[in-house]
Amino acid sequence: MILFPPLLPRINLEMSKEVQKPAEYAGFSLLVVQPATFIDIQGQEGGNIGGKWWRLKYRIAGKEKRISLGVYPEASLQEARERRDDARRLLAAGVDPSINRKATKSATADLTANSLEVVAREYLDRAAATLAPKYVTAIRQRLEANIFPWLGARPVADITPPELLEAIRRLEARAAYSAHRLLGDCGRVFRYAISTGRVTSDPSRDLRGTLTPVKEGHLAAIVELPVYPIYCGHSIVILAASSSSVL
Repeated sequence: MILFPPLLPRINLEMSKEVQKPAEYAGFSLLVVQPATFIDIQGQEGGNIGGKWWRLKYRIAGKEKRISLGVYPEASLQEARERRDDARRLLAAGVDPSINRKATKSATADLTANSLEVVAREYLDRAAATLAPKYVTAIRQRLEANIFPWLGARPVADITPPELLEAIRRLEARAAYSAHRLLGDCGRVFRYAISTGRVTSDPSRDLRGTLTPVKEGHLAAIVELPVYPIYCGHSIVILAASSSSVL
């Protein structure tokens, strides 16, 4: 294992055949690991490893720790220094950089797993067992075209009624009837999210009555009977048909 100082303008590394005693440079250094068989933290034998990692050595609560700042050369010297400075700012605030990194990764994973698109597709997969395939396909297509591009990546618990309404309004401008169906689709997704513990309320419920009502009228009645050149029926039938506005 070889450690190099951070102030070298150019880094020229050669894998040594012998493991040398590490040298510390203000806790910031480049660690070179020889290709060799390693033992993991559970005591089990692993595979061959070898590479170069930027590492920061620090102390917190009286304990010495190390944190990786990236792999060289993917992470340049400048990038490693910036990450070192970020870690030092956390230390100055009393925050352990290693714990903060784990918490950030965990929070990011939770947000991704609970995004609106992930929850909606999960609902559709379950609904496919009870709903007609054409019905499930129609719901999926409406969500993919009108909701996912704007709200799909958002955590389902963070979506507010105004944001949902704004997305649905885009469809309402083109097809009012489909917008009402889309609102119902969103309601099903949010009710599923409630049942799985992702949210506590359904924002689509607060949007009832906000979309433009769709008037569903009856078909127009035939007010004039076409005149046929020859009709051999009874005269009473002719009289009744000619005086009626509905056939």
